Amino acid sequence: DGLWRMPDYSQATISGTTITVPGRELQFTLSGGNACIVELKLGDQVYHGSLEEGGLRLAWSFGEVWVREEAKTSEEWEKEALQRSAEEREAFPKEIEKESAYG
Repeated sequence: DGLWRMPDYSQATISGTTITVPGRELQFTLSGGNACIVELKLGDQVYHGSLEEGGLRLAWSFGEVWVREEAKTSEEWEKEALQRSAEEREAFPKEIEKESAYG
């Protein structure tokens, strides 16, 4: 149970056997005993998730990894995303940046 940060910085809430993501509530089942495997069915697709790092990360079979988080407002997520973007731009080599600007 708890709040989880998805790669796009939105939040998912897991409570019991319900995952709430923006605009949807999804039911899942648990299996695997101590391994804690999550099985989520969406239409004809079945996805699996497994808890890692002592329950701090949820790695999904569709490639996403959700990280357990404390509650944050959308403004806090946006600020964090903008800061990360600025840090990535700062680390971008200046020569490549010039090439990109001039074609």
